[in-house]
Formats: sequence, structure tokens, C-alpha cells
Amino acid sequence: MSVRVNILKLIAILGLLSFPASSLAKSEINYRQGSFNRQLLYDVYTESKSQNTLVSPFALRTALTTALMGTNGETADEIEQALRQYNNGEADIPDKYKTMLSKYKSKTDFKMANVICLNHKFRLKESFLQLLSDKFYSTPLLVDFALPNQAVNAMNRAVEKHTDFTIRNMVERSNLGYNPEALLLSAAAYNGDFALPIPAEGMQEKPFRVSPTSRVDIPMMKYKGKFDYALLTKDLLSTAIRIPYKDSDLSLIVIKPADNVALKRFMRIFHEIDFDLRSLKRKFSETEGYVIMPKFKTEFQVDLKYFLNKMGMTKFFTTARFDEMIQQNQAIHFADVIHKTSIEVKESVATAVPYNFAKRLHPQFEIFEADRPFYYAVVNSNFEPLFEGTFAGMST
Repeated sequence: MSVRVNILKLIAILGLLSFPASSLAKSEINYRQGSFNRQLLYDVYTESKSQNTLVSPFALRTALTTALMGTNGETADEIEQALRQYNNGEADIPDKYKTMLSKYKSKTDFKMANVICLNHKFRLKESFLQLLSDKFYSTPLLVDFALPNQAVNAMNRAVEKHTDFTIRNMVERSNLGYNPEALLLSAAAYNGDFALPIPAEGMQEKPFRVSPTSRVDIPMMKYKGKFDYALLTKDLLSTAIRIPYKDSDLSLIVIKPADNVALKRFMRIFHEIDFDLRSLKRKFSETEGYVIMPKFKTEFQVDLKYFLNKMGMTKFFTTARFDEMIQQNQAIHFADVIHKTSIEVKESVATAVPYNFAKRLHPQFEIFEADRPFYYAVVNSNFEPLFEGTFAGMST
């Protein structure tokens, strides 16, 4: 099967893109993509020792897609199944990726690295190299796993280069396992400035409830003015806000569970009802009042082999076929998929810029204080997430 034929198999797997299909097909595509995002975050959250979690569905989908472009057969089917793909015959997905990646490639506040790392003995097909370079701005990295320290250093340098050193020390020797042939690395970092003025002068140490019986003082930002607000008591027993980022189509959504709802219960409800972030688009309305929320920075790393296995990607880690990637006629296995993310939510010294809030004829005054564990996401204008996470206390 040629790379061109493999492209024809590839469907709308990236939640950030809109494809020219019927409205029903678009809805189905986006729903399945969102389902993958929610399953990923829920699995990572429930298995993590820390409640400060952070994943980038955008970065991970891009990384898995670059691998998918080099495979076929059962291996491709498993990746597509894990990503909740919907085959609508799209032939220009790589071009759509290029459009989206180009949009964020020049931004200084968003950095992403997706690197396929392979044993240096493999000979890569020129068509695959050209496709990744032209459409995904990515180049596979060949390393000598027989020299593990040098291999680890080379992989870390590659990620650091692509992320302007915002993501460091991603790979350790323990990630290589026994007799590794390949690793897939996915990293993303964001530290955008809000479009609304959130001055440092308003920063105060305030109590944050880390558990029903425990509180810690953490830096809390304060904003007074207009923002988007939604009451989600029927769906999620929670309230939500949206704050736009400067010079971008991105915004921060924060969903705070009700006072008597623990984050663990909220995340279970979020998962069980398969909540679609896009539904917030019609629920938000313009409000005037106060937003009080933590200033924080989170860095999170997770090895995804266990979670992707649960989603059906078994051959990928055992006997995968990458006939569109390598010249050798043999099965190979990936030791792991390593995902590392970083985000900084901070005050903004800029003056307010024009922004189209959801309109309400009679805005009401609200006070939104995120003084207990909450869910958050960085979304684009279609409410599709680049990042999703949970915050339950001090920065990590």
C-alpha cells in the first residue's frame, strides 16, 4: 500500500479541524474525537497519583497520526479505533494538518514537539520522510538504542529544540525497556497572556480547599469586568467561565464543581455523560462581575502505553507493521508513547482588547471564585481542546 493510498484511509481524527462533510457527519466526527479526549483525560486522572493533571489531545493526536501515516493493516486499524476515527473518505488530511500546525507554528507562547524515534538500523522511505516534513513539520529521529545514554540525550535534545526548551528531560533510560526499537514522543507547552487585564496588583494569598478538611494559601488572581459565564447545574453540577487569550483564537475554560461535589465525583460525571465541550458554546452568556482564580504552573508527564493498550492499541507495542515508514520487511514494536505537557496560568499586564462575548440582553453580576479543585481546558474558537487538565492545589 502506498503512502498516497494510506492517506486516503486517513479520516478526520484531529478535533481541531472542521471538514467539508454533511452537518451530521461533522457532528459524528467531532463527537468521536471528543470521546477520545475525555477517555484519555479520565483514565489519566483516575490512575495518577497527582490530581494536578494535564494532557494535550491536539499534540497526542498529531503524534499518533504521524505514526499512522507510516503503517497499514491491523496496526492502522487499532490506531484508528483508539482515536475514535470515522472514515468519510477524506484525502487531504495532511494538508489540513499543515494548515492547523502552521497556524500555531509561529506562536511564541505555544510550543509542540512530536517525534518518532527509531533504531538507527532502520532505513526510512523517502516518501514518508517527505510527507512528515512537508505536512507535519516533523522529522523522525534515528538513534542507537545499544548506547542508551546517548540515545536518551539525543531524544531529549530533539524535544528541547522543538519546544524552545520549555519541555526538558522528557526521556529517561527507564523508558527504553528491554531491547527497544522505537519510541513516540509527544510534548506541548503553553503560557499565553489573557486578553483581559488581570493585574499583578490584585494578587493575594487566599485559602484554597485541597480537601474537605484542609486548606492552603496560594496566589489568587482577581479580575473585575465582563466574561462569559455558564450555570451547569443540570449537566455537571458546576459553573463555568471562559477568558480569552490575547492575539489568538484560544481561550481558557474553567469548570468549578458545586460546593458539595468533589473533583473525583465531577470527573466521573464528566466521563459518564460524555460531556461535549462544544455544548458550552450555546450555554455561555456575557456576565459582569469578579473572577478569582489561582495563578499556577503545571508540568505533567505520563507514559501512555497502558492507557493506549486499554483503547485497543496492542500491536503497536508488540508486532506492528510500518511498511509505509521503513524499507525493511519486518514487524517492529514501540516501547512506549511518552506525553509531557506544561502550562502557565498567570496575570496579564496588557490592557483589554476587543473581544466578542456571548451576548445577553440583561447581564447579571456574578462572582466566580475557583477556591477548590476544578477542571480546565484551553480551547479554540470551536471549543475543541488543545489542553485539558485538573487543578487541585499548588503548582507542580
